[in-house]
Amino acid sequence: MVTIPRSDFELESMRSQVATLEQLLAVHEKAALVQSQRLESILNSISDGFFVLDRTWRVTYLNPVAASTFAAMAPAGSDLLGRSFFSRFPQLVNSPLHINCKQAMEERSKVRFETFYASLDRHFEFHAYPWEDGISIYFQDVSARKIAERQRAQIHEELERRVQLRTADLQATLAELEAFSYSVSHDLRAPLRSLDGFSQALIEDYSDKLEFDGKMYLERIRANAQKMAQLIDALLQLSRVTRAELNPTAVDISAIATQIAAELTAAAPDRTCEFLIEPGIIADADPKLMEAALQNLLQNAWKFTARCEKTRIEFGATTYNGAPVCYVRDNGAGFDMKYRDKLFVAFQRLHDVRDYEGTGIGLATVSRIFKRHGGQIWAEGAPNQGACFYFSLAGQHLNPSQEKTA
Repeated sequence: MVTIPRSDFELESMRSQVATLEQLLAVHEKAALVQSQRLESILNSISDGFFVLDRTWRVTYLNPVAASTFAAMAPAGSDLLGRSFFSRFPQLVNSPLHINCKQAMEERSKVRFETFYASLDRHFEFHAYPWEDGISIYFQDVSARKIAERQRAQIHEELERRVQLRTADLQATLAELEAFSYSVSHDLRAPLRSLDGFSQALIEDYSDKLEFDGKMYLERIRANAQKMAQLIDALLQLSRVTRAELNPTAVDISAIATQIAAELTAAAPDRTCEFLIEPGIIADADPKLMEAALQNLLQNAWKFTARCEKTRIEFGATTYNGAPVCYVRDNGAGFDMKYRDKLFVAFQRLHDVRDYEGTGIGLATVSRIFKRHGGQIWAEGAPNQGACFYFSLAGQHLNPSQEKTA
């Protein structure tokens, strides 16, 4: 029902309201136009393509990048606005662009996809956003990224090939080392045993016919043959440590240290030695390699305390710069700290062989064992004031130059 104004006053009031509404509508239309122009300006200035299709695939908007891209694909692409996209590009019907845009509109969900256009020799990444009256499509040229990905894949393949070649070389080298170790173990030991055995036979069978110097020369031959046999054994042990497969498990290293201490004491009952071994120290390590390491460390302490009136050797656990470590400490000959870098290098000795026997390989073997366990070993000492060897396990990497905190 239409209400008819009853007076000129009511008519004038309605005219005023209509004028106000028209003004508000004009303001909103102007604001919408400004917003639309601003949005269009943004879309026209971006470096990627953007276009809009209605539900009949008619192009309702495309920015300059999209226009130039489609124009480069085919002459028909130079005049797209207001026309059916797939009528202009029939070759793209049932293409990834067509299929994915159709799926996005049917499912009303965003779709992302990539495709390659041979006519442009370019890769594009598309993002399709459906809305009530059609679909908006944003795309960017990802050819540079694809080239980089191919290059990375080629580099990866080349690295894999090199790794395989290097692995084959390493396997061949290990096989050669195995053959060398076998040769050292069998071919070199046999003549040494002959030298030692025949020298001993000469001393025993012809002692009455040999002068003092002759006997002394034979004894020197035997001593050097035995020394070389010990050196071969030490080198073989170092080689085995390098090649041995790690089988880590929970190991009671206190029990291993106790057993080694008992063996050392039993072998030299005349020596006065106090072993202080902290019980219950457990570590994740290979049992055989850990036993070899402790054997070398405790024998080293035993050797360099030989001239002490009363030997004191300790094994325990502490913290070094806040991290847990184990140690072997003695009150023996010690060493000058300026030479400590030589301690764990094969054949490097800090003491005269005439004072303390040894091959110069034991501590190098110990260092290699702890490195294989992801740890390390270092030492502190002073001449005639003993030495302390610290070692870490389970991937702990400490800086031995820092001051000990506990």
